[in-house]
Amino acid sequence: MLDAMVFSGGNRPRNQEPAVCIVREGHPCLRKRWNLDAYLSYGHLDLAAHTRYFSTAIDRILMGQNRSRKIVATLSSYLVCPFIVEGSDLIATMPVSIAKAMAGSARIVSQKVPLTLPPIAVSLYWHERYQDDPAHAWLRQYLAGVLG
Repeated sequence: MLDAMVFSGGNRPRNQEPAVCIVREGHPCLRKRWNLDAYLSYGHLDLAAHTRYFSTAIDRILMGQNRSRKIVATLSSYLVCPFIVEGSDLIATMPVSIAKAMAGSARIVSQKVPLTLPPIAVSLYWHERYQDDPAHAWLRQYLAGVLG
């Protein structure tokens, strides 16, 4: 995890981000009750982005219940995920801000995660050589305003 890494530079914690499930518009799960059984009855995309944060939590919780997901594919990027979901009956679990941002580009629907997952910490990090750089300081200030 990033928290355990030795880091020389600046950082600014932003917020705690919850997870959300995404499915395609017209997905069969939208016609029935959404719960853990429905969630587990479809294939899943495993998202390796950000150290598999949500995937690790999901699989740990499910293992404690003697259950598991059927992982169909593993992706290294959150950004390609909605487009794969859009053309399949797969389910993906990702940060809510990414799902919201991508909803305008892909025909996806968000569903509440049927498990209690810890939120992911969203932070800005930069190398120490940019700490006093005016252009970099402007960018950090801008991003802090946009990200809340």
